[in-house]
Amino acid sequence: MHTLSYSQAEMETLLTKVLSHTCKQQQQALDKVELSDTASLLLGAKNSTALADFFTDCALLKNSPETTVYFISFTVTIQDAHLPVTSLSIHVTTPEQQDYVQLTPATLTFIKQYLLDTRIIPNPYDIA
Repeated sequence: MHTLSYSQAEMETLLTKVLSHTCKQQQQALDKVELSDTASLLLGAKNSTALADFFTDCALLKNSPETTVYFISFTVTIQDAHLPVTSLSIHVTTPEQQDYVQLTPATLTFIKQYLLDTRIIPNPYDIA
């Protein structure tokens, strides 16, 4: 397991980049949604719900105290005959309390995708 540490200001910068990256990816996916394709409509609805969760988390994190620290932990698992997997968790702490806020799975997914795409965390397929 590897852990990255971010201050409140660093996390806001990271979230700004993740937000931009995610919106570009989601726009490309939404451009493919057609009324005649039920599957694309359902996928678009699911993506929209995930974006709503992510935006809510961004608003909560933006209003966190300056003393907040974010620990992003990730693990790359490679097993024989299985696809490699990257697991990510974020622990949000303040001096007053631990686990200040729990992030939604959508937020973790979008942050993980950004970190993988920008090679901040290693791509498990490169390692395998």
